[in-house]
Amino acid sequence: MTDIIKELYDSALYIDRAPSEELLALRAEESKLWEKIQPLIGLEIMDKLTDVQASIDNEKNLTWFREGFRLGASLMLELL
Repeated sequence: MTDIIKELYDSALYIDRAPSEELLALRAEESKLWEKIQPLIGLEIMDKLTDVQASIDNEKNLTWFREGFRLGASLMLELL
């Protein structure tokens, strides 16, 4: 069965907005931490860890997108 909400999320219709100043600051802080961690765990493990984290973040974003989409649809149906 097709997951239409996932298709919308993965499509060009769902365009990522520019990151906020707060997010940019957090990313810079995270980057500094990764620079300290990399010599301790090695590049291969670091790559695997960041890949898993990216997959987790993508799944969480999809979940929130799905919830927001359903809320929006429910509000529109309420207007009818």
